[in-house]
Amino acid sequence: MMRRMAIMMCIMLIALQGWGAATRITLANGIISYVDEDGQRKRIAVGKKCADLWSAPDGSVIAFIAINKAEADTVEPFIEESTIYIARERDKFKPTPVIVRPTIGDHTWEVGRQPSISRDFKTLFFSVPGTTTSWKLMSTSLPPSAYTFIGDVDSYCVVWGGAHDGDLLLQSRRDTQASRPRQGVTYPCYLRTKAGDLTAVANEGECWNFGEFATRWGREHGGSCQQPWLGTN
Repeated sequence: MMRRMAIMMCIMLIALQGWGAATRITLANGIISYVDEDGQRKRIAVGKKCADLWSAPDGSVIAFIAINKAEADTVEPFIEESTIYIARERDKFKPTPVIVRPTIGDHTWEVGRQPSISRDFKTLFFSVPGTTTSWKLMSTSLPPSAYTFIGDVDSYCVVWGGAHDGDLLLQSRRDTQASRPRQGVTYPCYLRTKAGDLTAVANEGECWNFGEFATRWGREHGGSCQQPWLGTN
């Protein structure tokens, strides 16, 4: 009996220790839900279809978008207007809207996508549509004020923890070069520090699978880098 009780206590302790890092948040068919501390699955309701769910590595905060306006009759709707939401575990994932309207040149975007947050909760990163092959990555303080254009990227993630806490991993697209026609399109990756310095962190071809590369790179440098996902599933 005592041995059985001890085993049960160990299981409960492991579950509690792992709770903060594994809140089991899901996005399915435009609906975000999570499992609370009582084991009940609860829906995060914002009144609209949701997309682009990002979760911090420790599960303490999530970010996502609500689709305000999208081009109809497409397999994957082209989102034209959105609202970014942030929800923290300590607040039982009560969603807080964040309106972003960045202007680059003479164009103002009413859509923000792929949101994520720095570990100090002071900076919001998000992207806006650029070309058919890249996004324009932006950042702003929380609450939003001025916007910073970071660059045209294919994918990105913000580093949590380790020596590079708060820095960004970026993947860009490099089209076929005339001097190397057989190489084709490549996807080099870079580290962008909080000061704005850019350093190559992978040779051509080493990080074409950005999600896998970012996971490995973050772990090797004592942190974690979770890529924001696109879409409603």
